[in-house]
Amino acid sequence: MFTDLRKKSGSLIVYLMFAAIIITFVISFGPGDQGCRAQPNWVAMVDGDVITQAEFRFLYNNYYDFYQRMIPEFNAKKAQEMNIAKLALDSLVDVMLLAQKAEQLGFTVTEEEIRKEITETPYFQQGGTFNRDQYNRFVQFQMGMTVAAYEEKVRRDLLAKRLRSFLNDSADISEDEMKEEFINTNESLDAQFFVFGKNRMKPEVIEKLRHAVNENELKEFLAKEEKRARSFYEDNKDRWKKDDKTVTPFEEVKEEIARELTLDDRIAALAKADAAKAYSLLSNPSYKLDNLKKDLPDWDMTPLMQSGIRKNQQYLPDLGVAPALIKTLFAHIGLSGPSQPAPIEVDDKVVVARILKHT
Repeated sequence: MFTDLRKKSGSLIVYLMFAAIIITFVISFGPGDQGCRAQPNWVAMVDGDVITQAEFRFLYNNYYDFYQRMIPEFNAKKAQEMNIAKLALDSLVDVMLLAQKAEQLGFTVTEEEIRKEITETPYFQQGGTFNRDQYNRFVQFQMGMTVAAYEEKVRRDLLAKRLRSFLNDSADISEDEMKEEFINTNESLDAQFFVFGKNRMKPEVIEKLRHAVNENELKEFLAKEEKRARSFYEDNKDRWKKDDKTVTPFEEVKEEIARELTLDDRIAALAKADAAKAYSLLSNPSYKLDNLKKDLPDWDMTPLMQSGIRKNQQYLPDLGVAPALIKTLFAHIGLSGPSQPAPIEVDDKVVVARILKHT
């Protein structure tokens, strides 16, 4: 397995070297993912693991402080122009992906290595020695995590660092591979996205669909999908927690759950159908964008604009982790036919994209 990985590592190595400073920065100071399982406020999900808002804010603030020291005129407007929010989130996603791949390949990190990484971090030292009170205060108040969650974060970051080092040490890069990687890193697209999903459907339309679900449909759903309904109940028990800390039994809320899941299924079906309709309309060169609001009245058809999208990018603001969408966009460059690829699903949304500019 490692032999095969070495053979393939040449095409990855330039990208990893480019990301090395960012990844090392995250290893030293970034928070982890276990705390985010205790709270729903996450900004991105990477193959089942989530990145919390607190984790993102902490890294963003570190980037902001770094650039403020390096650039005298740096301010909030400049930070927005440089899109350091995207840079911070891309860095967190990169580390998460590396750690996940390292585990799949059999890399491990021992408890002793975790302890050594923590106790030797300068931020946790006072007078040249590890200060546990300072460490506990940092983890609790600045990271908003438990010590156990922070140690899991250190384990994940060390896994990412270990895989990156392995690839650096084992790569044999040819000139053609370096050229290809340079193009992959610097080639970019500007695009606009029309999104079909629950949060883009007009509220009055959602309410109309909700009330259209009748009792027979709820019974039919529960007869076929009770397992799915129970899974939803277990994942969202806090919604039915009472003042006395007990939880309303499933039997008392199962129709409410069935109605919500039935509604979600209907919205998902409409999203696919109307995304296909939008794709067909936009494929006509003479079609005017202003007509989308009239032709698709159930949705917010304000396009989401993204500039500077790169091949190795994982995350798109307002859309989420979307490597398949980005890959599709770049694969569509130079193809004959419509000016946009076919609709593609991103999490619980269906996206119709139009390429505006290729650099």
